Amino acid sequence: MHDLDLVVASHLRWSFVWQRPQQLLSRLARHHRVLFVEEPALSLDGEHQSPVLQEVLPNVTVLTPLVPESECDGVPLWLWPCRARIARQTREAMDALGLRRRVLWFYTPTPEFMVSVVEPDMVVCDVMDELASFRYAPPELREREERLLRRAAVVFTGGASLYDAKRRHNSNTHLFASGVDGAHYSAACRPETRTPDWMEGIGGPRATYIGVIDERLDYEIIAEAARALPEVQFLMCGPVVKVDPADLPRASNLHYPGQQAYADLPRILKGTDVCLMPFARNEATRFISPTKTLEYMATHRPIVSTPITDVERFYSDIVYLADTPGTFAARIGEALAEPAQVRARKSAREEKILAEHAWDAIAENMETCMAQAYAGITAGRGGPAAAARETVRASAPPVVGARRVASVPRRPISAAQGGPPGAK
Repeated sequence: MHDLDLVVASHLRWSFVWQRPQQLLSRLARHHRVLFVEEPALSLDGEHQSPVLQEVLPNVTVLTPLVPESECDGVPLWLWPCRARIARQTREAMDALGLRRRVLWFYTPTPEFMVSVVEPDMVVCDVMDELASFRYAPPELREREERLLRRAAVVFTGGASLYDAKRRHNSNTHLFASGVDGAHYSAACRPETRTPDWMEGIGGPRATYIGVIDERLDYEIIAEAARALPEVQFLMCGPVVKVDPADLPRASNLHYPGQQAYADLPRILKGTDVCLMPFARNEATRFISPTKTLEYMATHRPIVSTPITDVERFYSDIVYLADTPGTFAARIGEALAEPAQVRARKSAREEKILAEHAWDAIAENMETCMAQAYAGITAGRGGPAAAARETVRASAPPVVGARRVASVPRRPISAAQGGPPGAK
């Protein structure tokens, strides 16, 4: 099993928000080499450029395919245009790294064509969002996902609602809800942890959201809470995606400090009185299981959320729930005045939950599922597909092209490169 290499097709860039893919793959990389193929980037027209191939962690290499804009025919990069180029660059990267026994791991069904490129010994789907319901999703995305789910040897889902929706496509579907790096976030509870300097000029009490700021948030709720609670400072920490910053609600007590380094998130939460999850309730949030629920719990701060299905289903005894702008502001007020005995009871319950949702345990259990699926495949066909590929390669010309760029930053380089790694 440990001789299997993972080729991961992802709609999220490795350097974006440090979340489920990075949490899991950085752990699976202890036993497997990982080639993380992210959405392509534009090359300079008229210039030959090698794809960006960067080893970002031990055993984790990121491939950013480069495509010329003149050949994209107006197709946006997130739809993976110039597929022949991406295919060639991926093959070159696999050969440069010497990947032989391959698991093709999908986070997005958009690059379904990677099946013929990678020629995998096994397909795995890790469904962390209902991408077909996101803004600008192409109509064919749902069909592609269903084909991949049926083809996969094993399917993982990032929440109970997703599990209920996907298991009908594949009987070997498993629920692995969001995990948490409890040791990282519990730093918010330590006396020696300091808040970031930029928070010093912002008074309190503070209500904080950490995560991507996109179409999944309810901006009417955010605006009303800031209006109704002028004494509370609202911190919306995260990158703005698919939303015009000019359309965000504005108020003197509403702050958008931008994407934050993953390492700084506990420091921000140290200076937070209430944690927020002001999600809209729409198709894009119907199946979400916010990882930040557990991360907030690790700080033992009160949490106020809209009634997202998986949050209400599992954590309604801990999280303050509100479904209207007025009640959301009222719940923030209640959370700020939470009695000590209530906080103590909730903290004890949070500790039990956190112990059951460690990323290390989730990664280990996923690996067990993969091993069982792979054993079933090899038993059924008498040997992995890698053997066939070896025969073909023996007569193939040497591959040139991919270059290895830079060496290894020996730490997670989560979110926001170009700025600090970041918030989720």
